[in-house]
Amino acid sequence: MLKSFIKNSSVLSRISCWCYNFLFSPKSIMKCGKVLKIGNTVLMRGVTVVSRGVDNEIVLGNNVRLNKVKFIITGNHNRIVIGDRVALNEVVLHTEDENNSIHIGAGTTVHGSTEISAIEGTKVCIGEDCMFSSNIYIATGDGHSIVNSDGVRTNTSKDILIDDHVWIGTRTVIGKGVHIGADSIVGAGAVVVSKEYGGTGLVYAGNPAKIVKESVSWRRERI
Repeated sequence: MLKSFIKNSSVLSRISCWCYNFLFSPKSIMKCGKVLKIGNTVLMRGVTVVSRGVDNEIVLGNNVRLNKVKFIITGNHNRIVIGDRVALNEVVLHTEDENNSIHIGAGTTVHGSTEISAIEGTKVCIGEDCMFSSNIYIATGDGHSIVNSDGVRTNTSKDILIDDHVWIGTRTVIGKGVHIGADSIVGAGAVVVSKEYGGTGLVYAGNPAKIVKESVSWRRERI
């Protein structure tokens, strides 16, 4: 009887989520077609999907919450993966050109007005249990060319890696090629552009950001 109750509860939960999504994000669901793969009990409100290209894919894990999230995919063979129990509020996820990927790990939360962009065959990989504040900009490239005196481009796009359990403060910019190690904190207003980071338990602050503390960690709850 317990198994029957659990099974029926799961079915009811999925039906409730479908109804909610149909009411609050009908356009996005109808436009997605085969682009979108949805896990169990995913709630979407004000979600928009724009896909211009072929073989693009969005994968949503279980118990995902999306509010005013926009997926903009331009090009082919791009992939956006949202892990289990991720909550995104007012986020733009953008890929441009071919073979880009954005991956957000399980349990990560983004609280508002954030843009994450991967272009020119690069990836943004965000670990599990990260906490992002608001007004954050993360991009693997500049979008336009910087050239030297010989006309040779010098600003190639590069991957961004943010490890597990990283806290990103408000009004932060994270540039191409950056690696932020686990348990780290990026202070409000920081502009992280150095490629030499990657250690764990660090605090970054300033413009350009520098390491101001070491051997730290953080918790979501106020203790």
